Amino acid sequence: MAINNKINDLIKQFLYIIYTETYQNKTNSTFIERYVAKHPLLKPELIVINDQIQGFKKVSKKVMSLEEFPIYLEIEGMYENENIYLIDAIDLYSETILNCQSRLTDIIYIANVFSHYISFERSIDVSNPKEESIIITSKIQEYLIIKSEAENINKLTSELDYDDIEKTENKDLVINIDQFKDALKIHLNYFVQFIKICHDILIKDIPLKKIKPEIETFFEENK
Repeated sequence: MAINNKINDLIKQFLYIIYTETYQNKTNSTFIERYVAKHPLLKPELIVINDQIQGFKKVSKKVMSLEEFPIYLEIEGMYENENIYLIDAIDLYSETILNCQSRLTDIIYIANVFSHYISFERSIDVSNPKEESIIITSKIQEYLIIKSEAENINKLTSELDYDDIEKTENKDLVINIDQFKDALKIHLNYFVQFIKICHDILIKDIPLKKIKPEIETFFEENK
């Protein structure tokens, strides 16, 4: 049993899916779902004439270099039936070999701007400093843990005494599918936008002053 259709549709809305696989353990009703994807701007558009699909439009050369940012997504959870899911963990990231030393100040700036949603890491080979990889990771897992812990505490304080809270504080934390869907939509949106900005800075070498208005507009539209 894969994760429900609403979540799949949402993922396809924000990512261009290349490959997916699902692992299930029917004994304990758990699953792991993995995706390999590209930035949504790389998704070919359909050519439709007289309501008939004639083919696909070529992807613009301006965005082809987004291929440098492959995207990986893994979701772990459990299910009670076809309609009830609980999400245990999610990992959403992009890893690529790309040197950002020449634009490091600009990258640090945008990483700080997106710091509620994204973490940015550099890995440098000390034997070859020019060989550098970067990892862009969504903070959705951190968000879900905080949200789940907060709801657990609220529930416990309203229903149990503090001795009960101490006994249950080490239990696994899970979140229901509706809460997960809302959080996933927000974090996917910020994730792909951040990748696009990194692409424009590191590959297209666009000055930060030209990108700042785009960033400001994005945050204004997503308040």
